[in-house]
Amino acid sequence: MGAFAIGDAVFTGDTLFVGGCGRLFEGSAGDLYASLAERLGRLPPRTRVYCGHEYTAAHARFALHLDPSCEPAARLRARALAAASRGEPTVPSTIADELAHNPFLRPLAPAHVARFGERDPVRAFAALRAAKARTAPREHEASVRGTLVRAPIRAR
Repeated sequence: MGAFAIGDAVFTGDTLFVGGCGRLFEGSAGDLYASLAERLGRLPPRTRVYCGHEYTAAHARFALHLDPSCEPAARLRARALAAASRGEPTVPSTIADELAHNPFLRPLAPAHVARFGERDPVRAFAALRAAKARTAPREHEASVRGTLVRAPIRAR
């Protein structure tokens, strides 16, 4: 569960996505939570987040399923759908944005506590990750089918 910070950017691979996080293939929920909240979540708010995959629309849909009143997640969903319609990526995000809309960086949000009944951040995170795992195959398929971005890489 690694990430690489260079200047004001962090490359998170499969650990942190825009609006979501990676699956637990190795390690524990506590390990992934520590990587997300205690390492990445403590980077400066303006740090740009470059993840390894474009699943933003599906992650925003999941965030809104958990907490329909989360305005930052609603804005993310709208932005992801608009970007997809133009063939543009949603990457990069920022740490500030992720702290606002990413449910995996907000495991103790009131809506999450109400849904899962967990007040311990690691157990709440594990409940969130398990809920996402139950929806992941269906959402991943829809994300790939419906919002695959094929944007050209432009040199600066």
